[in-house]
Amino acid sequence: SVAPTGRLVAWDLTTSLPVREWSARDGIATEFSADSRHLLLRNGNGPVRMEELVTGAVVRELPVTTPSKAIWASPDGRFLAVVCAGTNRVEVFRIDEARLVAALEHPDPIHDCQWHPRRPWLATACSDHRIHVWDAAAGRELFALEGHQYRPVSVAFHPTDELLVS
Repeated sequence: SVAPTGRLVAWDLTTSLPVREWSARDGIATEFSADSRHLLLRNGNGPVRMEELVTGAVVRELPVTTPSKAIWASPDGRFLAVVCAGTNRVEVFRIDEARLVAALEHPDPIHDCQWHPRRPWLATACSDHRIHVWDAAAGRELFALEGHQYRPVSVAFHPTDELLVS
């Protein structure tokens, strides 16, 4: 998610108390790692930092150079999708290697992304009225699903079946 100007807070829901806080001066895109021990943070135009959730120690930085609208970590923790602001591109990074593996170009702006629960597939809801399904690890489009009368704004994979809703 992206926090508006102010602060970003990690809350412990068992105690209703904050665990950590970050300045959200330029807005922060955030995502938990698959193991829930780390937080992926993007503040302004800098790199995505992977921090230990409790201590704040930086574990690694991903060299994202384009301003981002949102970030999504894959369920297996291997990949990070970055929706680039002001472009029609999603950049995919290998988290453990801190490197860009694919730039997924779209014909129009992207409104939402979702990772497949078991495959390195990324579905994107695009203003071209289609859902694009990518093999993110290979950087190639698998499907362009047509049928929306208006631009799709969200997309979700079913957790166990080969179904997608948009």
